[in-house]
Amino acid sequence: MTFTIKTEAAHGAYIHRTEGAIRIASRVIQRLLALETMGSPDMPPSIRAQLQRRDVRSRIDEVMGSGAAASMLHPTVNIGTINGGVKVNMIPSTCVFEADIRLPIGLSAETVVVKILAMLQDVPEASFEVQQAASNPANSSAPDHHLVGVIRKNAELVRGKGGAPLAIPSLGATDCKFWRYAGVPAYSFGVSPETMAAVDERVSVKEFVDLVKIQALAAGDYLMGSRDAT
Repeated sequence: MTFTIKTEAAHGAYIHRTEGAIRIASRVIQRLLALETMGSPDMPPSIRAQLQRRDVRSRIDEVMGSGAAASMLHPTVNIGTINGGVKVNMIPSTCVFEADIRLPIGLSAETVVVKILAMLQDVPEASFEVQQAASNPANSSAPDHHLVGVIRKNAELVRGKGGAPLAIPSLGATDCKFWRYAGVPAYSFGVSPETMAAVDERVSVKEFVDLVKIQALAAGDYLMGSRDAT
């Protein structure tokens, strides 16, 4: 979302004339952070039950960092960019900032937009625009779907006992969303994210080869209608 604050400009000492766009923006940002207290009343029961499991929450925090499991139950607000002002001795007339607001499964964007409109009722200087092209509704597939069992069975076959992955939600988006929007269950199963988006991003050759084997075996079982996965 892109927020724009427009107000009167003035000399830096004339704070009696205008609050200034950046100070108004800071108030708006503080209000937006309150969105993180919202819950997700319409989260599917199977997903909520999965997120309440101790082993699932522990694995989420292990993979994505401590606190990640808790973040999946409420919106997250990141102020990614902010621009305003011309000179240090001038009260700015304009400030523009972008907020990346991620929603938990079961909470609609429409509900959050209504909440934001209420927050801004007494801030006439503020307006916002939703970046529709980047607005992807939170989505999920059932954690107990047959395909999950097929993947787990073949992962243990390739990796050995204890090598089956645990089905967990993700904070980030994947291309699974396009399948889910079309009503097709989809799951992401890949290499370890330990070095993802970091300096010297890498993965071991063995892990990659094992992954190819697991996905090929799982695809074969699923397409041939194997029902012996647990």
